[in-house]
Amino acid sequence: MKKILIIYASAGVGHMKAALAIKKTFDELHPDGAVAQMIDALDYMTGHFRKSYVSYYLLMIRRLSNLWGLFYFVTNNPYVNVLVARVRRYVNWLHSRRFVAFLLETRPDVVITTHFLANEVVSNLKAKGLINTRLITVVTDYRLHAFWLASNVDLYIVGSEEAAGDFRSFWIRRAHVKVLGIPVEPEFTRGLDRERLRDRLNLKKGPLTILAVGGGFGIGPIEKIINILNDVDKSIQALVVCGHNDSLRQRIEALKSGLR
Repeated sequence: MKKILIIYASAGVGHMKAALAIKKTFDELHPDGAVAQMIDALDYMTGHFRKSYVSYYLLMIRRLSNLWGLFYFVTNNPYVNVLVARVRRYVNWLHSRRFVAFLLETRPDVVITTHFLANEVVSNLKAKGLINTRLITVVTDYRLHAFWLASNVDLYIVGSEEAAGDFRSFWIRRAHVKVLGIPVEPEFTRGLDRERLRDRLNLKKGPLTILAVGGGFGIGPIEKIINILNDVDKSIQALVVCGHNDSLRQRIEALKSGLR
């Protein structure tokens, strides 16, 4: 039986959830035994890299969003990406030696990545002939960014035709791209009783109900959105997902009493 390794990075819960969705699907298809292993690439990086990778990301999107936007735009240029990829490859080499050792020991037949961090490492090992694995990259963003690209990816899976079209800017053939959607856990494909769910969540029947999500880190102007919705129509019901942001959860709880 082929060994399948699913790799994500815990820099955002979405990458992990997509990997988990793929893992659960494999488990359902093969209930007699696990054929797929799932790992967090950051668990195999140096401690400094692991801590700074997430903290710098949160700093940029929370405090320096304009700078982050500029960086995102500039590095998405195909010609700039050629230079950036070399720097990224060197940084990854410095910090990923345990990850490389794990891959060489495990020698999976198929690697499925849901974050671009592992792409560069696996691709580099393939280029050197150190492992012979099929590398499949599931792009968990709505559009493609150059960071997702690596020279030895066998197949890219994207969520839309628009994302598939983005590959043309980087001279990647359409035959190497499939539009299959962003993976979701099997639970989301099953029908549920609306009335029972409404009762469990203490929701009223009739008013417009809105779901506000700030991702796993609970990022974004969630409180501002809720206040605006309340100003527009006080009958609107809102469900707020705070992720791991306990501070946001407490602020939303405090906000509830004034939104009547």
